[in-house]
Amino acid sequence: MAIGSLYNANNVIVGQAAVFVGPAGTALPALAGWNVADPFDANFFANSNLVPIGATDQGWQLGFNKSTQVIQIEEQSTPVGTTITTQSVQISASSAEDVANSIALAVNGTKTVTANTANTGGFTEVNPTDTVLYYAAAMVTTNPAGFGRIVYAPKFTSLDNATWNARRAAEKRMWPLQFSTVCKPSEIRIIEFTSPPSA
Repeated sequence: MAIGSLYNANNVIVGQAAVFVGPAGTALPALAGWNVADPFDANFFANSNLVPIGATDQGWQLGFNKSTQVIQIEEQSTPVGTTITTQSVQISASSAEDVANSIALAVNGTKTVTANTANTGGFTEVNPTDTVLYYAAAMVTTNPAGFGRIVYAPKFTSLDNATWNARRAAEKRMWPLQFSTVCKPSEIRIIEFTSPPSA
């Protein structure tokens, strides 16, 4: 048997992702409304509280992080078992859009919008807080079949350290974002579409 029969090169792909974020507990819209052949169709999220974060520096990263405990006994040198002590899913990027929404997500901040008046221009104020803020988030991308893939969880934190650089011409301004799940593993959903709706 030739080694070429043991793999499918069409499953090796590149591609971008988009992340939508909203208040903790925000559910995914009904999957019946999603165009599986056009997963970046914003209309799917138009009537929900999940909104796109926007441009990034080098795309989005998805991580599954686990800590384990090896179970040993005196009578053998190899482990007899392993348990998972902690695990989380992380979605991270450097936001390349230097706007108030990126700042609030990066600094665990609340956001207040004030309309303009006769004497004061309109403004958005971000206030970092000691209270941990929680978000729902969905990462959307495509799979090798060209259909959509969604990674969703109803509750994330965004508590990574943030450093912002203002340079004349060296590099764009960016805000680091790292969302980490704080929900039951069973609430994390990875949805892989394999076909369009039937005719």
